[in-house]
Amino acid sequence: MRLALALAAAFLLCLLPGCTGQPTKTGSFNSPAILQTEDYPKQIGYDVKDSASSGGRARVSFSKTGLIVWGQYLTLPAGRYVAEFRVKAGSLPANPDPVLALMVTSGGVTNVGVTANLALTTLTAAHLKPLYRYAVIPVAFTSSGDTDLEFRVQVLQPGAFVWSDYIKITKGK
Repeated sequence: MRLALALAAAFLLCLLPGCTGQPTKTGSFNSPAILQTEDYPKQIGYDVKDSASSGGRARVSFSKTGLIVWGQYLTLPAGRYVAEFRVKAGSLPANPDPVLALMVTSGGVTNVGVTANLALTTLTAAHLKPLYRYAVIPVAFTSSGDTDLEFRVQVLQPGAFVWSDYIKITKGK
């Protein structure tokens, strides 16, 4: 139930002014695309220096719920892909409910709002241990080639202290 409410809140957030971005059209896709979290919109969190991150900065949630990142509105050629989300946690709630949602959605700018979750992976506290160490979580998805894709990291529980470093998109098998 909590996850459904959190996802519904995230959908409604996308209807707010200032939540749209410019799509990036890609005619071909030959090399990985790396989306640095701190370069994209957020609902919660702060960009902080982090020597363990890929670019020396990351976004941290500071124990609030909501989207740490959403965006880049990419239109990828039709095919299979993998989005690798690099995240870590500093403190976690004790309950077994999902703490973090990693999402690939379609719709974005061209369809005026999210129309479908192409992939959704939820992580519990057990998935985010050991603490203070980045983990790369792969999320496979398929692009139809005709819609903007959005990549999201959402904190689902208060009390979770979570960093997001980057999202790396590569061709799948």
